[in-house]
Amino acid sequence: MKRFAIYLDQPFWHDGQTLTTDAIFVRFLLAVGSFFDEIHLFVHLNRDPDVRGRLALDLEPGKVCVHALPFVRRAAHLYQKPIAAWQTVRTFQQKADRWDLACIVLPHWTSAAFHRVAVKNEKKAFLYLRSNFGFESVLTRGGGWRGPARILAWLLERSTRSMVRQDLTLVVGDELYELYQPVALQTHRIYPTVLSRSDLDCMAKGPVHKKAGAPFRLLSVGRLTPEKGLGVLVEAVSKVVFEHGKKVVCDLIGSGKGRKSLQEAVRKAGLQDRVVFRGFVDFGPELFRHYQTADCYLLPSLTEGIPKTIVEALAFGTPIIASDVGGIRGVIEHEKTGLLVRPGDAEDLSNAILRLMSDEELRCRLAQSERDLNQFTIEVQSRHVYNILAHHFHL
Repeated sequence: MKRFAIYLDQPFWHDGQTLTTDAIFVRFLLAVGSFFDEIHLFVHLNRDPDVRGRLALDLEPGKVCVHALPFVRRAAHLYQKPIAAWQTVRTFQQKADRWDLACIVLPHWTSAAFHRVAVKNEKKAFLYLRSNFGFESVLTRGGGWRGPARILAWLLERSTRSMVRQDLTLVVGDELYELYQPVALQTHRIYPTVLSRSDLDCMAKGPVHKKAGAPFRLLSVGRLTPEKGLGVLVEAVSKVVFEHGKKVVCDLIGSGKGRKSLQEAVRKAGLQDRVVFRGFVDFGPELFRHYQTADCYLLPSLTEGIPKTIVEALAFGTPIIASDVGGIRGVIEHEKTGLLVRPGDAEDLSNAILRLMSDEELRCRLAQSERDLNQFTIEVQSRHVYNILAHHFHL
């Protein structure tokens, strides 16, 4: 029997009937787990019946076992809750006989503890690196927290490098591959996604139509958090509007703890009538309409894995401008399927927007570009990851 264990540092909720979370990427790990006989999911669980996450998980009875850990919204909060931290590690140890292969999602100190339990109990494990935590930890803490965040990032980086020297490591995209491949025992670059073939079937490219005099419509979809680079987007839109006198409207779809500061940045820039906060929009017809009516999709992230939104934009034929970070280059080919810009560079981003606005031929070419998106479906990528594991661990 093949038994697969996953620990996730994200919050989960159970209302008595359904397990929910905001961590959409768990769908990909569960898809990998579908090739095993059992899945053991270790999560920080809140059993409040009145709270739900955005993603409801359809777990197969008898195959998926959920192991509840003390609830925290972020694993970093366990630093302030030593008893909860101890209970988390104790649960890892108590349940070690329930699984054979563990997915260690890095870099977080609780994941490192999970890895130590695997080593102590002579269990197989592989590492899954999906973001540059060191960079994100500094971005997402301000004021006096920047110094401690840098120290924490440095310690986690040392811990992560120690682990990748010992175990198979899967990394998301080119950026992390180049960072860890020189020191890792064995590294594979992967492009995880949660889009299915049926999702792609719901999307269709359409011709690019532009009404005379209508504003150029920009779209960005994702979490409103610092690492998404939306402050750079606001600065770029300001340049397009005030320095070049262009008529644009930018729709921001998503929610997150950075919303208030981003709204303040929009107000200070005088862009209240140019940048529209649409809030969270479920995957479905309303979101599809935004892609279909947008003249350009913007992804100004400062660090990134493989965002599903970029595959969605490609599927709808929405011209894309994206930061050249993480795994984005694995999906977007510069000048052929989109435009890549330097991360954090508002001038470069605004110039790309201006170029797309003035070049209808370029917009049409990008909108009609052909790319085999089936390779970025959850079915193909989860099978690819399982094949790597099967070969490495002789499953």
